[in-house]
Amino acid sequence: MSAPPPPNMNPAPGSAPQIIDQGYRRYDGPRLGTTQSMKSLFKQSLQRALGLKRPFRFKIVPFLTAFLAYLPAIVVAGVSILFSGLADDDDGATYDYAGYYSWITLVIVLFCAFVGPELLVTDRRTGMLGMYLASPLTRFRYIATKLFSVLTVLLVVTLGPTLLLLIAYTALGEGPNGFSDWMLTLGRILLVGVLVSLFFSSISMAVSAVAKRNGFAGAGIAMLFIGSAVVSALLVGAAGLGDWLFAFNLLALPFDVAGRIFGESENNLEDVNTFTSVAVFTGIIVLSLGVVWDRYFRLEVTK
Repeated sequence: MSAPPPPNMNPAPGSAPQIIDQGYRRYDGPRLGTTQSMKSLFKQSLQRALGLKRPFRFKIVPFLTAFLAYLPAIVVAGVSILFSGLADDDDGATYDYAGYYSWITLVIVLFCAFVGPELLVTDRRTGMLGMYLASPLTRFRYIATKLFSVLTVLLVVTLGPTLLLLIAYTALGEGPNGFSDWMLTLGRILLVGVLVSLFFSSISMAVSAVAKRNGFAGAGIAMLFIGSAVVSALLVGAAGLGDWLFAFNLLALPFDVAGRIFGESENNLEDVNTFTSVAVFTGIIVLSLGVVWDRYFRLEVTK
């Protein structure tokens, strides 16, 4: 039996349409696996959160908030250079690193309100979530990668400024006394930076997981932090309930934990004991991540 003639690749105008090829070709390129997919998602998330490879307007919020977070550290370090010894007290103690967060609380909240919705809400709204979950990412791997992305971005404003202070004071000879004290201070700065970032990341992701628009999510995050401070004060002050309810002040709680890690005698929540502060801090992180998981586990995604 003779083979059929090859299809005419240049049909005359007005001729009947032809099917040139049929079927599918198997992908025979490199298969990099799940790890590479998570790396690609992580890289793309960082770029989106920081406005990289995007128009200038998307860079305004992340870069402006980052600058405001570092500004007090730059000013304090500069003043220390001009007026040597100003950073030390009479006992030679170093600068209050945990207290630095009280200067940039609203900056962290603003940064948090921008990053979470930008990385979660956008994927659902544009349909990219279905493409990510098509293969080989699972819902767990997607959530884990997004959490790591948000946490990493928030470290820019929760860890970087205090590290800058430590480096500046060390260079000026006003840092911790001795190698062991310096390493202890560094360890505390790293631990506090990661914990504060995790706290804000989990809340940001929880609100972003249920919101349908970036603007609603951002406003909800800001209102949640500010509202918690107002409500907790009213419950204790006006209603006369227990002082332990101050622990639900989300603006002060993470920095209270930070102060306790640094061993400060004066904390943001002086009327709350350490156990209650740490327990509420941990519980809010677990609850927030539980909301994210429940939302994405139940979410119907078209692949």
